[in-house]
Amino acid sequence: MVEIAQTRRLHPRHGVHDQRARTPDRAPDSVRRTIWIDSFRFDGPAGPTTVLGSGRDLFTPAAGEPRVLATAEVEVVLAPLHGVVAEVRKPAGYDALVGAAVPAGWRRALHPLIPADGRNGLTHRILDDFPGAFLGAGIPVVEAGVYPYQPKELLFLLNVCRGWSAGGTQEVDINAGRFPKPTGPSPTDISRPDDPWAWHVTDTPRADFTRRSRRFDVRREGDDLVIDAHFRDVWLPVEGEPEVVHEYSLAARADGASFEIRAVQVDAHTLPWDDCNSVTDSGEHLLGATLGNLETPVRTRLSGVAGCTHLNDTFRGLDAVPLLAAALDQEVR
Repeated sequence: MVEIAQTRRLHPRHGVHDQRARTPDRAPDSVRRTIWIDSFRFDGPAGPTTVLGSGRDLFTPAAGEPRVLATAEVEVVLAPLHGVVAEVRKPAGYDALVGAAVPAGWRRALHPLIPADGRNGLTHRILDDFPGAFLGAGIPVVEAGVYPYQPKELLFLLNVCRGWSAGGTQEVDINAGRFPKPTGPSPTDISRPDDPWAWHVTDTPRADFTRRSRRFDVRREGDDLVIDAHFRDVWLPVEGEPEVVHEYSLAARADGASFEIRAVQVDAHTLPWDDCNSVTDSGEHLLGATLGNLETPVRTRLSGVAGCTHLNDTFRGLDAVPLLAAALDQEVR
């Protein structure tokens, strides 16, 4: 196990801290999707949140230079503290999201705005990931003592996911009159300086912000589609070292024609609470489901303590695999 750097005292009931994640080599004849979602509070923790999202789909041929298949940028400003959209700066065509609340009813507001040919495209998947990213972006607010609720007011979240299990660590902290504050290890380097194509480049202003990163690699192997994915939430305070909040790796296989899921393996690298550790078994509930139509299985099979909000979002991100596979086939021909 890799030695873990630590700048704050760990919560005594933190989850797994196993920092082994690395970005793999890009396989020949594969497509890689990378996504960043950065949340900034330029005017301090009690100010508006500027959310910058960016993504890229990249084809790596068996020979020759990689080719960029698609890119997207998103810029949204949220009103202070409560996550209501105040302004949509990018992309055009989404002004109807102004007034929508990211923490509640977000996807009901978003999905009617996604054009048919944009389903599971980069813009869709970036915006769809806002609720989970907003949860992670709340850490600086809690740390600064400006969170707009009292600890007891969070008890309505009990059993919303495995990490909020009734009687678990977060309820214990709340009943003791304190906010649950996750503590994590310093992140390993996933940037791959030896491969300038490994991730798309984004600016990282030095401000108190959180970053959600996602990677999906898709390739064909015989009759199967092989998927390798990675997800991480990191908090970067103004002072001190960055800390990982959530981090998973996922490996999956699906039928290359029907997209039926044949195998799923989830590895947890960092989880905030000890109650979260057992959630890696949740992928088994998706065996036999179909990539491209995971919205309902994830919601019905992995709701509440059966799943993890952030891992569920990773599963839902797999709905882009048929789109990426079609792009791969087009390029390989």
